[in-house]
Amino acid sequence: MSVTKKTYAEFTVPGLLFPETEVAEVKSRDVQNLRIPERAYGLRFFDILITQVSDNGTKKVEAESNPINHSRYYNIGVRIYTKKEMADETVKEKGLSKDARESRERMMGEMSDDKLKRALKCRYGGFVKLEKGELVLLLSGKKREVVKVD
Repeated sequence: MSVTKKTYAEFTVPGLLFPETEVAEVKSRDVQNLRIPERAYGLRFFDILITQVSDNGTKKVEAESNPINHSRYYNIGVRIYTKKEMADETVKEKGLSKDARESRERMMGEMSDDKLKRALKCRYGGFVKLEKGELVLLLSGKKREVVKVD
């Protein structure tokens, strides 16, 4: 009985009410060569084991494991901001809706309450709160860099 391992990338993307995921099979866990969906703001890898088993000796049935070997979660964005830099960026940003502005202000309040110092600006303009020790995949054109939040 042979076992095949397939590796997948699970991307977190905005949903209508809650975050959703998009899953794609990948050749490796190398973030440098990974095709990342435009609106993705999070990523983790996992594996699935696949084998064939005999059904009473008459035919082979493919069996898959549940996802295993989950990687750490990577937040995806363009720049890490301090809370003050995030506030300054929000004031400067033209065309920001009232709801978006209020959402960011609420987030900055939560950051103060939770004693968080950093936020990540996502590619589509929103921000994600960051905790110490989290991994961030910074994207700048074709350049990619993995950073651990201090």
